[in-house]
Amino acid sequence: IFTVAKYFREVIADLNRDYSIEIEALAAAAKVDPLWVYALNARSEILNSLALECTAVFFPSSALLGQNWDWSASLERLVRLVTIRSAQSPDILMLTEPGIIGKIGCNSAGLGVCLNILSCPRPTRGVPVHILLRAVLDSTDLGQAAEVLKRAKPGRASHIMIGSAEGQYLSIEYAGTEQYRLSADRWLLHTNHYLGGDVPLSGLAFASSRERYHRATEVAEQLEERNFDGMQQLLSDQTKGEMSICSPYHRHEVLGDCGTVCTLIMELEKRQLYIKRGNREDGNFKKYLI
Repeated sequence: IFTVAKYFREVIADLNRDYSIEIEALAAAAKVDPLWVYALNARSEILNSLALECTAVFFPSSALLGQNWDWSASLERLVRLVTIRSAQSPDILMLTEPGIIGKIGCNSAGLGVCLNILSCPRPTRGVPVHILLRAVLDSTDLGQAAEVLKRAKPGRASHIMIGSAEGQYLSIEYAGTEQYRLSADRWLLHTNHYLGGDVPLSGLAFASSRERYHRATEVAEQLEERNFDGMQQLLSDQTKGEMSICSPYHRHEVLGDCGTVCTLIMELEKRQLYIKRGNREDGNFKKYLI
């Protein structure tokens, strides 16, 4: 693992040396070898065939961006909402887990970003997607975020959904050496299978991905208004049991009890983020301001 971690250490430093400094500082504070933290930040590329499921949605008309994060039940208590303030970049409000310096969230420039892990049999040796998410959140506008993605090139198996306070967006699927840009009219919706290209799944198939995609489409079509309540209704839907958009914890063959760890909704115009831990359909959202 350290050999792979050394490789990604160089990849991360090539994109932004400050990210390497931050990772090294985290490792020093935790009193662990920095290579473990580099490996953690590149885990989606190292474990390309081992990932769980998420549902991400953007309503351009209301600049609402939301996502369920599905992972191991043990992470529910480890979820952290981090505020990052820098003189060089916008302020960031980001949901993450210990040791990972980039994930889903929004910034004071009105940008928000969500992530769907995908799987493909092609090489995933590019800039780790969690590092790329951090670079997006460090961007001042959608144009700068697009430049960062362009500079990073392909090399991962993920979908990145970026929304702006103006209702603009970028939606890009990465399939190893390939990438696909998506577009939509009334809403943007993604789960864990490729929409832009015919990519065979490798490793563990995402059994519920198409079920969640179709159900989320049904809910979005039925909404009278694509507002906060509508987004909450969509992301809290539990009509399909273990294959629901908001998935109750259930047994995973490798990772144990897994399901929706938390739900985020971002009102990008207001620079507000709402978070609900766990997967109770009637759970309460807590509001945070950037």
